[in-house]
Amino acid sequence: MANDLLTAQELRSGWTWIKAFPRRAWHLLLGLWRQERRRLLVMAAGVLVAVIVLAALGTGGAEIWDITTTLALGAVVLAVSRDHRTIGAVIVTCLALSLVGTLAGPRWSPVAVKDSLVPSTTDTRIGGDVETAPVGSYEVATSQVTITQTDGEEVPALLRRPVGVDEPTPGVVFLHGAGTHTQAGFAEQAEALASAGATTLVPNKPTENYSLTERDYVSMAADYEQSLVYLRGLDGVDSGRVGVYAESEGGYPGVILAGTDPQVAFLVLASAPVVMIRQQATYAAGSYLKRVGVPDALLDAAARLLGSRELPRGAFDYADFDARPYEEKITAPVLMLYGTGDSSMPLVQGPATIWDSIRKAGNT
Repeated sequence: MANDLLTAQELRSGWTWIKAFPRRAWHLLLGLWRQERRRLLVMAAGVLVAVIVLAALGTGGAEIWDITTTLALGAVVLAVSRDHRTIGAVIVTCLALSLVGTLAGPRWSPVAVKDSLVPSTTDTRIGGDVETAPVGSYEVATSQVTITQTDGEEVPALLRRPVGVDEPTPGVVFLHGAGTHTQAGFAEQAEALASAGATTLVPNKPTENYSLTERDYVSMAADYEQSLVYLRGLDGVDSGRVGVYAESEGGYPGVILAGTDPQVAFLVLASAPVVMIRQQATYAAGSYLKRVGVPDALLDAAARLLGSRELPRGAFDYADFDARPYEEKITAPVLMLYGTGDSSMPLVQGPATIWDSIRKAGNT
């Protein structure tokens, strides 16, 4: 092996070192296998244990492979660079940065929206052929009711009914976003719709499977379904005209309901993210930071942080919830509402995504 050692003068050339690396690495591994086989087996066992621990923590197979191969290659580089530590250290540093970049890279490939939606009219009034009474036409009777969830738990809800309506009314169930959680939410909207002749129901937000790190939108939709069932069963409510008003994060269970329950008569999405939360959060952070003049380098760093790979034990998996399979089954009318000054929501991409999805179900 002594003949394989290069002089310090020869090793000053990085190219010479690169040419020598395969031979040195092979001799190193061969020497370990012949002379220190037990030590090599212990090292292999340690790597296996590390892989098992990473897998138990929820790390993906691709990430485990990236980690182990990069660390192994780095160790070999250092071992064969004993007489030229500078270049060895540089290569190991590059490997480490490459690993960090791979693990922190976005989990999706952003696609630019090239085609803007063109409104068919400048009139911002909601159109349609349905005749409705103006807001304030009826007095509103408010009462507290109880909704039984799928697991048997009972949650409170506020029921608002127009007084003096002669015919069965349409019904609206309100789905909370991230900012509201109780029956006290949506007071202005629910009161206004009730005064125009609709029966409205605002239940407490289902939070059994809802936390900062874990959220189950399918389970949440199943609990909200019980509010729809309740409203359809009320005397004086037209069961064929009961729909959903979903705001912000509530758009996810709202889309699930409309896509899985053919009895949902309509879906209103107010400030709905539509796209995956990870993408919406990246868009929102970028918009806010750009508005206050943050340098582009920091904008890129924020995008990489928010677009990073999955965390151990599945934390924040809901950030990658894809609602499109449910959107593609929606046959009910959909109304989407956004504030034109809202820089946190995808004002163009959201409606365009919904439009493309619902057309797959023949919903035009």
